[in-house]
Amino acid sequence: MVEMSVAEVGRRLVRAGRLSSKPLCVYGTEEVEPDWVPTGKIDFCLVKVFFRLAMGSSRPAFVGTEALKGCCPGGATHLGLIKAPGGLKYFISTGDPSFRGGEAEYLRKSPQMVEESNHISGKITPLAKNIVFRPCADLEDHDPGVVSVICLGTAEQIRNIFALNYFSSADIFGSIVVPSGSACATLVTYPSGMSANAPRDKLFAGPTDPTVNRYFPPDFMGLGIPLKVAKRICEPIEESFVVKRPQVAYPEKRDVLE
Repeated sequence: MVEMSVAEVGRRLVRAGRLSSKPLCVYGTEEVEPDWVPTGKIDFCLVKVFFRLAMGSSRPAFVGTEALKGCCPGGATHLGLIKAPGGLKYFISTGDPSFRGGEAEYLRKSPQMVEESNHISGKITPLAKNIVFRPCADLEDHDPGVVSVICLGTAEQIRNIFALNYFSSADIFGSIVVPSGSACATLVTYPSGMSANAPRDKLFAGPTDPTVNRYFPPDFMGLGIPLKVAKRICEPIEESFVVKRPQVAYPEKRDVLE
């Protein structure tokens, strides 16, 4: 495999999907730089932070054990920075008077199913004291330990990245997964390897969490990719349809379905 910088991975993903947003990278660090911004100062929701970083702001954002102010407790839980409340399984499923007055999201059939899902996912271990999110384009000459990449794009843009994955993978039923869990988990926890049992060789597509639908654009999808996988799919881009047959993936004229 040809060695490539994190910035080059980002450029190739943009090229593959013709993304209008900037791919972001994820890594852990014990120390943060003075000009970095706590995610809680950008938005309460980490997924909204990702959109703002990908579409506009380029200053690195971070969340950490000492920088949780203004951050969604759910997001902090999914990054392993705080422990999940014991009654959360009721809130996610059918509710129970003993937790938050019986409020429920009805995302799981039962509290037992929530527990089973958590067991399958495995223990969440944070990458470091702080977790950093920044555009891949920032890292041209060095890699501070990037573990994964986040892409946000329209359905067609993400589909074309799927196609580039299959250019170099014969695993037609297993190399892309659409997991259950929060949007944070799909985009960060699973692809970063923080979730103990998450596979290390998959692309994670979604989110499947409907609670983000009030702000996640209806024609958009997200994609979390372990860095090693991102490099694998990006390395042969010159040999693929992206270069050889771009008119197929990015048609100038489209059939009108009636």
